[in-house]
Amino acid sequence: MERKILKWAKLAQDELKCFKNLDETVAYVEKLAELGMVHIEELSDERGVVAYMIVPDFRGNMLCSELFMYIKPEYRGDMRLFNEVIKIMEQAAKENSCKFVTIGANIGYRDDKLLRILSHYGYKPDTVKKEI
Repeated sequence: MERKILKWAKLAQDELKCFKNLDETVAYVEKLAELGMVHIEELSDERGVVAYMIVPDFRGNMLCSELFMYIKPEYRGDMRLFNEVIKIMEQAAKENSCKFVTIGANIGYRDDKLLRILSHYGYKPDTVKKEI
């Protein structure tokens, strides 16, 4: 499991510099994966990856929450590939009796293009999030 996490996290870090400490992040995610809390699924033909958690919210609803998504640059813009991410997340939600699916929350909803795409799939950009 760690090699899969590390492989994708390194690709994202090299391109996007998105982790404060790559080694700590990978170690933390590996521990959560061992507990069955984090699931990592590679997209077809290793074109990308999505990592998500199945967790309860404070109202007692289960939710499937995307933690990390990375699509290799040469495959970005392929709506069929993004549809694959949506299907993975929604299938995991159904299998785990989740009431909600969250995608894109980790970017703070600042990416207008992603928000438009997600709204096409029925997702609502209604977060209350403040960066400190």
